[in-house]
Amino acid sequence: ALPGPLGITRRAPDLYEHAQTEEQDQVLPGLMDEMRWLDCYALAVMEENACMGRVVTAPTNGASGIVPATLTYYMRHLRHRQRENRR
Repeated sequence: ALPGPLGITRRAPDLYEHAQTEEQDQVLPGLMDEMRWLDCYALAVMEENACMGRVVTAPTNGASGIVPATLTYYMRHLRHRQRENRR
C-alpha cells in the first residue's frame, strides 16, 4: 500500500501481470498492447514517487512517469528488435 492515511494499494503490479498474460495470449496486438505497457511502467514510477522512492524527473519535472516509462518500454520491448549498429 502507498503511505498515508488513505491506504491506497499499488496498482502497477496487477497491471504488469495482466499485460504479461495478454501478451502471451495475443489478446490486444498492436497499439493497445504498447499503451498497456506504457501505462503500467508510468504508473509504477508514479507509485514509487508517491512512496518517496528515488525517481529521476528530469527533464519533465512534473510528469515523473512519462520519460522513465518510455525508456523502459524501449529497453524491454523494442531494443532487441533493432540491429546493434542502429541503436
